[in-house]
Amino acid sequence: MRWSVAVVIFLAVMAVAGYYVFNEAVAVDAANRIGVPVGKDLVVPDVQGFHKDTARLELEKSGLSYSESIAMNSAKIQRDYVMLQRPEPGSVVRAGRRVYVTLSLGQDSIAVPDVRGKTEAEARSIIDKTELSANPTVSRYTTTASAPGTVLSQYPMPGQVVSRSVQISLLVSEGQSNEVPRLLVPNLVGLTIEEAEDKLESLGLSVTKAMDTNPEAEFDVVLRQFPEEGKEIAKGGTVTVNVRMKEDTSSAGVPVDVAYTLPQGFGEREVTIKIMDVFGNARTVFQQRMKPGYRVTQPCKYTNTMTAEILLDGQLTRRIIFEEGKEPRVTEF
Repeated sequence: MRWSVAVVIFLAVMAVAGYYVFNEAVAVDAANRIGVPVGKDLVVPDVQGFHKDTARLELEKSGLSYSESIAMNSAKIQRDYVMLQRPEPGSVVRAGRRVYVTLSLGQDSIAVPDVRGKTEAEARSIIDKTELSANPTVSRYTTTASAPGTVLSQYPMPGQVVSRSVQISLLVSEGQSNEVPRLLVPNLVGLTIEEAEDKLESLGLSVTKAMDTNPEAEFDVVLRQFPEEGKEIAKGGTVTVNVRMKEDTSSAGVPVDVAYTLPQGFGEREVTIKIMDVFGNARTVFQQRMKPGYRVTQPCKYTNTMTAEILLDGQLTRRIIFEEGKEPRVTEF
């Protein structure tokens, strides 16, 4: 059993590392498909009300990537048609950015039962009676809080309306250990920031805020989250939420300086610095023609992670990835 836990943890770590590599490849492929630079800013089209196949084509024609969130029940919208999308229509994002669509399940759906605190056998029996099914494999973590075999968490969450074909994933206790217990991240999107904080606090998690500057976004409501709903996280961990705040939160975040010295050469060059947060929101923070040897230092603040790109005359020359608690990773082009 201990060997299987090590395998699960190893695979989780590898999956996180692969996530960033895969997303970068997806962005490059989507941008190259229509011949636009990877760092170019694009306007997100409105695909709400489209069939999923049409939505995919529209997004890919625009140089963006298509991805699906958990589908939802709807008595008004036909199955496999887009109910919601994020980023929202009209948002400005980088070429290749994933656009997540929420598809309608129609009426062929059912509410997920709450099996937390049950034994694994009891949980599977309850799920079977609802015409849903439990995933054949489960994640297992050691904890002092629950008896061995007890369901610690589940995904999708209790009460969520899903297609009858969806499998329920279970997180089961292995009993006593000194290891930090694991949880499944709840859905926070659409909650007020106060509701999100209360929900995370009740689970032993904390929250950090990443500012959203979209002037059309609703104030004090969670627009995105990282990690996403259903992802595993250690108890005591932190979930980053993207939110447009009414009050000034400019002092929040990790302060860093994005610095660059223009190489010696002939004539002035246009230097552009763009930054992208953990949610893929990109913006230009510096753009100016500079003489050779001139050094620019652009102060920034970020939460969780941030990517800074430096362009010379529109061509990417350096990328810096900042992560909290780690040294910046620099790539020259």
